[in-house]
Amino acid sequence: MKINLVTFLCLVLLASTSLGQSSRGIRQADGVQSQRVLQQFATLPLSFEINQGQAAPEVRFVSKGDGYRLFLTSSEAVMMVGGMSPPERLHPAQRATQPSEALSVLRMKLVDSNDSAKVEGIDELEGKSNYFIGNDPSKWHTNVAQYAKVKYHNVYPGVDLVYYGNQGQLEHDFVIAPGADVHRIRFSIDGASQLSLDRQGALNLTLSVGIAQLRKPTVYQEIAGTRHEVNADYVLARNEVSFQIGDHDKRYALVIDPVLSYSTFLGGTGEEGGPNVSVAVDSAGNAYVAADSRSFDYPTTAGSVQPASAGSASICDQFFIELCGDAVLTKINPSGTAIVFSTYLGGNSADAIYGLVVDAAGNVYVSGLTESTNFPVTPGAYQQNFGGANCPGYQNCGDAFVTKINSTGSALVYSTYLGGGDNDMA
Repeated sequence: MKINLVTFLCLVLLASTSLGQSSRGIRQADGVQSQRVLQQFATLPLSFEINQGQAAPEVRFVSKGDGYRLFLTSSEAVMMVGGMSPPERLHPAQRATQPSEALSVLRMKLVDSNDSAKVEGIDELEGKSNYFIGNDPSKWHTNVAQYAKVKYHNVYPGVDLVYYGNQGQLEHDFVIAPGADVHRIRFSIDGASQLSLDRQGALNLTLSVGIAQLRKPTVYQEIAGTRHEVNADYVLARNEVSFQIGDHDKRYALVIDPVLSYSTFLGGTGEEGGPNVSVAVDSAGNAYVAADSRSFDYPTTAGSVQPASAGSASICDQFFIELCGDAVLTKINPSGTAIVFSTYLGGNSADAIYGLVVDAAGNVYVSGLTESTNFPVTPGAYQQNFGGANCPGYQNCGDAFVTKINSTGSALVYSTYLGGGDNDMA
């Protein structure tokens, strides 16, 4: 849970309205309410600041939010995604060793477009931005206007481009005038290590900090006050993307609406993620995310293997700083709108998942490291007892583990320790 100005003000308001409650009651209320605040924040519309010197000269508009920065130039959108956890949320041993801010830079550039296209903000918002940085007033930037949308006129002949969206996704509509050539529209993508089309027609972008996705494009025409859907797909040639558009009436305007999803909130009131994050996708497009959690209120589902923490969410290995809290495993549906199942996996000490694989039947296999003497193992497992102990130089010692969870997340098919008297991991 990153603490930004919006969250800070909301927490101050919550604290002021909780006077007279016990301190324990206030903490519980703040945890629940701040989660609601974050969920509501994710649905807020994007605001685009006109560049008045607060960004590089080539930038026309800037948009900022939790974990990203978006810069719109004359011909491309540049998104910086990711970031370092605030120091107050790090384990003490991590504060001196935390690497510099981890960022992915994603660039989407129009190919052979009109670089001198007119760019303007649309639907000006009430809010203003102010930058009072440094002690030189001549370098301050005040009353910077914000807009709900940014429009590019005639990026191709007869084609306008409009950016808008919310805190979790960026939409960019191509509006094609009657008779204009839709096949002129092409854009390149740089900054992703891999581009791939899935069975649902979405374009997945693998970044160093996670996966972004361009959903299958929505294409439509407004004819006589009625919206008519048009079938469309992405065409991918190396790092260049274009559109295959189905039959439509060329006498009417056409709108192509790709949606870039670059974040989703998943976690509790503590910290999730760290360096031990694994992601897998099954043939149906469900996403599986394994990480470590320091939250006692990580979102789990009823009937899962372990719906509550075993009490070790706040435990960190003082020396092995990558090992903190409980392991967690979550399955998310193909559209990213719902959790299919979600569970803790751990015991009375720190646990971490390092490996994650899903088979054709949807069974999930995880492996990793546990320092728990009561890690969940199944009867008859290959190694039912914890083996790691008394390792020189470590606060604790761990065993590797291998666990298979059924396709509904409701049962362990098998789970076993795998290790001896020294430190082991898988």
